[in-house]
Amino acid sequence: MRTAPLSSTLAFVPAPPDLAPAMLGVVVQQAGPGHAVAVPAHALALCTVVLSTGAGPGGSAFVTGSATQGRRVEAPAGLSLSVLWRASVLPRLSGEPASTFTDQVFDAQDLFEPLPLAQWQACAADGPAGPGVLAGPVFDWARRVLASMAAPRPAAARFAQALAAWRPQLGQGLPDGWGERQWQRACRDELGVHPGLLRRLARLHASVRAQADHPARWAEHAADAGFSDQAHLAREYRELAGLTPSRGQGVDALRLSAQALAPRFFGA
Repeated sequence: MRTAPLSSTLAFVPAPPDLAPAMLGVVVQQAGPGHAVAVPAHALALCTVVLSTGAGPGGSAFVTGSATQGRRVEAPAGLSLSVLWRASVLPRLSGEPASTFTDQVFDAQDLFEPLPLAQWQACAADGPAGPGVLAGPVFDWARRVLASMAAPRPAAARFAQALAAWRPQLGQGLPDGWGERQWQRACRDELGVHPGLLRRLARLHASVRAQADHPARWAEHAADAGFSDQAHLAREYRELAGLTPSRGQGVDALRLSAQALAPRFFGA
């Protein structure tokens, strides 16, 4: 299975095709004592299940719902597997709209049962292994979860198709065939956020990718990325990613979300 390494401690394993409609993949990260697990800035449109193998027998697991800003969540030291589900999985599991979980962190056992944490912990304890090896059992578990949960509503499937074809970073307004209020309601129910926030996030990730590929002075880059000026770019970084543009250049979670996750929502 192909992986996309970002540093010596973090790698992204994309979901296989049969799981792609429901999840993006798994982030494998080694967290030291006192470290926090970085939830990718793109968690705004994700249900992130973080499984820590370093919390004693059986490990531990928690879920972050849709987030309105990139953040870091404290977790025990050890190997962490962040399972990046699409936020639309939350309504299927709970019967509640995704907006119910916006900016919330809660026990994974409340939604996902059973969680074979001991199995994953044992797999990690067997010695050094590639991220794909560690992600394999997680994908098998994800298939069992999907087989047992409610099927997606037809409206949810239509929304997912529209989101995949939407290109807000290129100035596109609403997806074809959607009215403004209809689109707002669908975003709230399926992602837990407003369409305006998705547009801003798409521009942020386009900015991160462009800056990584073609470093430039920030004022020039702000204009190229569609910001009104350099100050506008800096404000968006602080509000959406929780840091300044210069600091953001070295943050793996932000680069991960721009390089590997955002294209699955907003195109390359």
